[in-house]
Amino acid sequence: MIAINSSALSFSALLITASFDVSVSVSAMRRSAIIPIGAWPRRMPAAIAAGYCGESSVEAFLKRVGSEYPQPRVKEGKRQLWLRDDLDRAIAPEFVRGDLAEDL
Repeated sequence: MIAINSSALSFSALLITASFDVSVSVSAMRRSAIIPIGAWPRRMPAAIAAGYCGESSVEAFLKRVGSEYPQPRVKEGKRQLWLRDDLDRAIAPEFVRGDLAEDL
């Protein structure tokens, strides 16, 4: 005969439920835009590009990529980088001439 402690069983079930709820809520969180201290880098991942463009979140920035903002210049698997010059041209085209990145 096997004896089962019901309080230990319900506690285990509570832990499993709690850990599941936490993982769901963490994945649903929005990623904040990043504004670096000092100078803006020439190549920026989505979080920094979002901050540079004044977007409140990475998701808000990514929704506008392809319409208001350019596609990333560097695409290597999951790695995507936007050039500062490309973002400047999208934000204020009258102040940025030509493709400065091609000169590099």
